[in-house]
This record gives sequence, structure tokens and C-alpha cells, in this order.
Amino acid sequence: MSQYLCIAPDLRGFGDAAMEEKPFSMADLADDLVRLLDELQVRSPVVLAGLSMGGYVAFEFLARHPDRVSHLVLMDTRASSDTQQARENRLSMADRLLVESVETVISPMIEKLFSLVSVESQVELVSQWRETMIRTPASTIAFAQKAMASRRDFSGLLDRIKLPTLCVVGEYDSLTPVAEMQQLASAIPTAHLAIIRRAGHLPPIENPDDTVDAISTFLDEQVSSAAESRS
Repeated sequence: MSQYLCIAPDLRGFGDAAMEEKPFSMADLADDLVRLLDELQVRSPVVLAGLSMGGYVAFEFLARHPDRVSHLVLMDTRASSDTQQARENRLSMADRLLVESVETVISPMIEKLFSLVSVESQVELVSQWRETMIRTPASTIAFAQKAMASRRDFSGLLDRIKLPTLCVVGEYDSLTPVAEMQQLASAIPTAHLAIIRRAGHLPPIENPDDTVDAISTFLDEQVSSAAESRS
């Protein structure tokens, strides 16, 4: 994807961003991205890609700033809000982080995020990401869980999305399975689905080559289509 400028932001409290000391919402994170684009002087509509929680942010971004998006890439995510059980699980995790270590809370998630193929064949990679997750401040994880638990339901608005859209899913994803991502893609009139081999919930990490190929092919086809329509 050397022909595209890729911007990979650190969300509040994640990566190199400062520790977050107050609750935030998916809408707050979407507005943060707009401020980042403004600071970078990116004025043209962007290809907006969101993985997992990033997909929830992407839906908010699209709803709040539709003129800033040209194409949409939704990876291993969902448009619906949490079920009651899922919401309770998130809030329970947030509460546990007040009294337990991040490692204790996060470690059981590894086999849900990564496919068994990755766990067995990419041991060093999985270990590196486990350490990255453990280094994330407990407050950030707790606020993120609460924000996801209270996020808006966009499932009833999918048929209104007219942007070229690519839905990406790992073939072994147990959190947002292929069947669920197929339903998401079928609900968006302009969407296509790409299934990434040998990946679970994190295709860009587990199989970056195939993920980049899928996104590049999608964008290249859009460019070609636009050129043909102008000729």
C-alpha cells in the first residue's frame, strides 16, 4: 500500500498516548480522530478503517462526520450494541481492573483474540502483543470497556451507507465470526467481504500480507471504477 498515506492513530490512553484519567465514549474517540486529521491538515475525505473497537469508532465517525469519509473498511467488528450479558461482562471486567492486575484480566483474552493457528505457529508475535496489552493502563482498559458497553446501535442504519465498503474478517474469528461479518456486509448495499486466511480476530496482526492485499485490491478497484466512469 505504498501508494497510500496510512495514518495509524493512538486512541486515548493506548500506545504512546497519555494515560486517560476520565471516562470517554466512542463519540469522543471519533471526534479525536477529526482533530488529528485537522492537525495533519488532511482536508480530503479519507478511507476510514476500524478493527474491532475501532469499528465502533468508525460508525460514530461516519455518523458525526460523514463528509470526512470516502471509503469504509470494517474489520472484525459489529454494528449492533452489546447484548445484556456482553454489557455485564464488560462492566465486570472494568470493576475487576480496580482490584486485579492488568495481566490477570487480559491474559485469558489472548486465545479469543488470536486464532489457534497463530498461538501455535507465531509464538513470539502473540507474546509481543500480550506484553503490549499488559502495558496498557488499567484505567484505559476500564474506560474502553465501559464505552463499548454503552455504545450506540447502528445496525438499523446499515442500509443507508452508500460509501464503497469492505468488510474484513479472519476465517477463525470466534468473537465476530465469518457468518456475522457476512450478515454485516449483506446489510450494507455497497459492501464486499474479504475472509483472511489463518487469522482470528486480528487479521492485520496475524496475516498482514493478505489483509493489505485485500484492502489494496478493494481500493485499486475503486480507483479503476472511478476512472472508467469519468472516461
